[in-house]
Amino acid sequence: MEEGEDYIADVSSTMALTRRGQVAESKGRLRICSKSLIFQPDDVGASILKFPYRYVRSIENPADGSCFNIECDQFIQVATKTGGAETRIVTPFTILKSKFSPSFQVHYARASDYRQLVERLRSAASSGAFHTEVRRILAEVTADVQFDLSRLGHRETALLPGGLWVRQVEPLLEVRGLLQLSTEGIYFQPHPNFSSEPVKQVLLSDVLHVFRRVYGVQANALEIITVHGGCLYLCFEARGQCEQVSSLLEEQRRVLASQGTSPSAQLLRSTLTDAENILQNVRKMTALWQSGLLSNFHYLDFLNCAAGRSRNDFSQYPVFPWVLADYSSPQLNLEDVRSYRDLTKPVGALSEKRLSYFRERMAGMDGEDKFLYGTHYSTPAYVIYWLLRAMPERMLRLHNGHFD
Repeated sequence: MEEGEDYIADVSSTMALTRRGQVAESKGRLRICSKSLIFQPDDVGASILKFPYRYVRSIENPADGSCFNIECDQFIQVATKTGGAETRIVTPFTILKSKFSPSFQVHYARASDYRQLVERLRSAASSGAFHTEVRRILAEVTADVQFDLSRLGHRETALLPGGLWVRQVEPLLEVRGLLQLSTEGIYFQPHPNFSSEPVKQVLLSDVLHVFRRVYGVQANALEIITVHGGCLYLCFEARGQCEQVSSLLEEQRRVLASQGTSPSAQLLRSTLTDAENILQNVRKMTALWQSGLLSNFHYLDFLNCAAGRSRNDFSQYPVFPWVLADYSSPQLNLEDVRSYRDLTKPVGALSEKRLSYFRERMAGMDGEDKFLYGTHYSTPAYVIYWLLRAMPERMLRLHNGHFD
């Protein structure tokens, strides 16, 4: 999907294409998004086909109502690569500029309902009130959706009636779904669900940290870290909901910590007394680092976390300082203070010549538009370029299917 695109609904379907009198059929899932239709074949070796609404010229519903047809001027072919149990997108997208008229036969549902939904989204995509209309459509489509309480254990009690709509955040990816909090765990139920896992569960006894986060310039997110190193980053649709869930989490964790003397209860008590309060006492972590009980990496990682940075948010990705100054000596002497840069100054001020140029440029600027440095030390584009080999899919998504 494109940046800012919402996943609205999906349905099992068969795509049929007639060429030279021959009909080729492919079974798969038709994923209906706010800016495009995406057909993902069941055959993992076949390419995914994407039909942006801006290229769709017509949508027709045959008389029998069992399917609907679209006609487009061009479409996008996305090749996939399978390795083990994982399917990835690691090559640039292919744009095919030719007329294409596929037919989608919808299984276990009425094709006319999905045709009307696609038509509404196509109209919204070309209107000035796109975001408002998409929110309205999302509300209608999910009006009757509730959290599946059968996923809870027989001893658990649900604490959020009906659940709360949230977005699970991963690097350059948001998955909308229902959040439920029980007396024993945290549950996230994606909707629509494109994974084989119907619900993601985190036991409260496994929660190590619960951090408040600012996402999209709004203080409406929580990052939940587990003792196993897992993470659940949740963005709420309203700040009040974030506060509600944060309070309930703290309350339930204290209830569990007060019960019994099991190792899990003792661990939970230790995290409650240290984990959240530790952010209010950076000096304690600094002392551990100074005494050699905490590595440089883990100390810097903690400072990033305390500052609100997360590996799930590329706009606030962890940053590590550039500490060396000597890049010309054949052998680096770590005992020589001249081998290290002056950490009292930003990188842009290390060179007097460069700093003088910046100041001279700023002096020639008008009023409120003045600035010293014109670039930021960390942006999503920088992070994606750095992680290109590990996460090629992220750059393809940011640059519309190309390696920029």
